[in-house]
Amino acid sequence: MVIGIIGAGIAGLTAGKILAQKGHEVIVIEKSRGFGGRLSTRYAGEDLKIKVDHGAPYIQCKGEEFTSFVAEMQGKGILEPWTDSFSFFNDDGFFEQHPSREKIMSYMAPNGMNKIGQDLSRWVDFRSGKQVGGITTVASGSRRKRPWILNMTDISVLEVDALIMAVPAVQASGLLQTSQDETPVRALHVKTSTIGYDSIFTLMASFGDREVPEWKGIACDHEVLGFISNESSKRDNGELTLVAHANANFSHRHRDSPKDIVEQLMTKAMSEVLGSWAETPYWSQVHFWRYGRAKNFIDAPFLESTYDEAPLALIGDYFQGNSVESAYISGKRLAEHWLTKLPI
Repeated sequence: MVIGIIGAGIAGLTAGKILAQKGHEVIVIEKSRGFGGRLSTRYAGEDLKIKVDHGAPYIQCKGEEFTSFVAEMQGKGILEPWTDSFSFFNDDGFFEQHPSREKIMSYMAPNGMNKIGQDLSRWVDFRSGKQVGGITTVASGSRRKRPWILNMTDISVLEVDALIMAVPAVQASGLLQTSQDETPVRALHVKTSTIGYDSIFTLMASFGDREVPEWKGIACDHEVLGFISNESSKRDNGELTLVAHANANFSHRHRDSPKDIVEQLMTKAMSEVLGSWAETPYWSQVHFWRYGRAKNFIDAPFLESTYDEAPLALIGDYFQGNSVESAYISGKRLAEHWLTKLPI
């Protein structure tokens, strides 16, 4: 069976790997050039050799299933323990350890968070730079042999037997509206349309040969910033590199502001936390995550259409949580379910 997956985040790639390992032909469509979703690494600097995790700065695990996955990634050298505590900043100043945060191990990727997606993608037919503009259900009895047609924005099409949407709920809802089938699909659209997102700005910045600080990350109670990641504590970039993550309120207020204005405000905010030196980086770059973090979620591991002749399911980090772990579990649970339901 040919299974199409829209979106190459950890949910889609996890589902794809499990299904492909059992004999299904899996095609993953991703509109960007890379994979991993927010498990993303930017190559920056003058020679583009500096690796910066400008999405999720670390991974934490709670349940046994995700703990096992993280252990597998450790065995491959993709993940390593980073720290079990972060520093803290608020109006009272800087604290080496967060005074109230529970200690839990955070894992980082020494060669970049995108290595997780790269490893998972080896099992599937990964097609980057392709955007799905609409989906069509082919009526039963049609001469076409596959029930789903994915209409790409470049006018090409892809026919698949089953379809998984592993994109943010807002994007999934938009694609569902393009389907001609208005019965089982409409119910999925109604449920996904209730999910809202916080947008997040991240600022990548280098400070040349400045000494690397001992702290790994700083949780910030600040009007602009929510977290600062010390990327140079993960890998030797040859220069001090930091990533500042704006909080949701700031990101919402400035979502339509020019990036140079956002950059100025975020570098000034970094200087308020770290010192005046942080206001003049050697180089810097802003990235905007429009669907950075789901504000609410669906209390189920996945959603599935009731139309068995054209299997359709939705997965992602808005199912039973809004973390990397919840995204992984969502993809894993759907794949395990479909292995019992769909013929090879």
